[in-house]
Amino acid sequence: MSDIRHFRRKANDYFGSRGRSRSYNSEDKTAKLVLYGTEVFYLGMPKSPREGITFQYEVSVTTRSQNFFGVRLSAVENTREDVERAFDVIDNFARLRLPDKYLRAWDESVSEPS
Repeated sequence: MSDIRHFRRKANDYFGSRGRSRSYNSEDKTAKLVLYGTEVFYLGMPKSPREGITFQYEVSVTTRSQNFFGVRLSAVENTREDVERAFDVIDNFARLRLPDKYLRAWDESVSEPS
């Protein structure tokens, strides 16, 4: 992925109805993702080609973490396979943090035709 706008499209395509990139800042190369209507995740694009992509989630209003149940998503290689693997980790992490009742309702709401 060459820039934050490209990442935003990639995230929207990958997550589909499960989530969306809600905002991005092209100056500091960050994006905000919302999954399942409630879980918020952040991404930081590398400042130089030798650095990796960083994924984070909010632990509290003032604290973010890159540790997703023991999987650290910092310096993720900027390849399709590695980014999609990180998206898989984030999706699983989000689902595990939400109550089953909420997820059943969410899954039903997106599978029903409008």
